[in-house]
Amino acid sequence: MFFIGLKDDIIALSAFKKFVVQIIAAAIIIHLGGIRIESLYGILGIGELEPMYGIPLTYIVIVLLVNAFNLIDGIDGLAGALGLMVTLLLGTYFYLGGLPAYAMFSFSLSAALLAFLIFNFHPAKIFMGDSGSLLIGMVASILVLKFVTVASNPSAVLPISSAAAVGALYY
Repeated sequence: MFFIGLKDDIIALSAFKKFVVQIIAAAIIIHLGGIRIESLYGILGIGELEPMYGIPLTYIVIVLLVNAFNLIDGIDGLAGALGLMVTLLLGTYFYLGGLPAYAMFSFSLSAALLAFLIFNFHPAKIFMGDSGSLLIGMVASILVLKFVTVASNPSAVLPISSAAAVGALYY
């Protein structure tokens, strides 16, 4: 995601080419990373999802969140501040919930965003560009999907009965 964003920052790419790369990146996350939506946890009265429904829904969610961050990058500090909020909150949950790898992943991006935001508020001296916004969107989608999966489990260290609704708030 970072490299396609960097290429788009240097040489304007068509939306179709970026979309294809987003689908490929989502496929890597879903099929190799094992992060997918397996249940709607009672939203619209739907519980467990068959993989034939859950996997396409996961593709849609990832691509939507990546593009949402890409679209809000036009205002100084907005994408960075929202990314910082998401990563700090989810990093804290993962830390308290006993998932140190995801907590470290979240806090690493939080630290990078904090350093970036110092120079990105009005008048901005540096800009995120597509490379940053696509990367933040991808990381945020991974963290939110993992949060919903972990926090919805009643045997989790910190179970949240409405984790799907909390996860949807990040979108």
